[in-house]
Amino acid sequence: MISRQNKKGFTLVELLVIVAVMGAMIAVGFPNLMHYIQNNRLKTAARSIQGDFIELKLKTTSENRLYRLTFSGSSYTISRCNNVAEVPCAAYTNLSTTNINTFDSGISISGNPFSGAIVQFDTRGTITPGSVTLVTCGGSSAVITVNITGKAYVTYTLQ
Repeated sequence: MISRQNKKGFTLVELLVIVAVMGAMIAVGFPNLMHYIQNNRLKTAARSIQGDFIELKLKTTSENRLYRLTFSGSSYTISRCNNVAEVPCAAYTNLSTTNINTFDSGISISGNPFSGAIVQFDTRGTITPGSVTLVTCGGSSAVITVNITGKAYVTYTLQ
């Protein structure tokens, strides 16, 4: 007869209990992980837009040139006036286009940003105040608000 004192390791029942406990933990935690990832991507998208507003304010005042953001669907385009200090600007050059879906396919621009599609900084860095709202399919949102002086800040409602 073999003594049980010399055996080392786990029994099959012990391993099955551990697998069942781990499975339950994963089942409970996975949806929370998905919300966490989507909320982080929403924050990244909102900070990207906020950063573009800050950058355009600085460029407008330092170059004495008009800049604008044009929102269209799920993307926005940054444009620069071709002539320095020309008000109103006759022609713009597109510098870059950012698609919100590159951050996460579940993020979209909600409503009508700034009560119109075009947001323009004048040569003093001021802007017509307004906001842009980003929403996720999970119900979270980020509102990027810009005041008349061109300062941008973000407010989050996370689910």
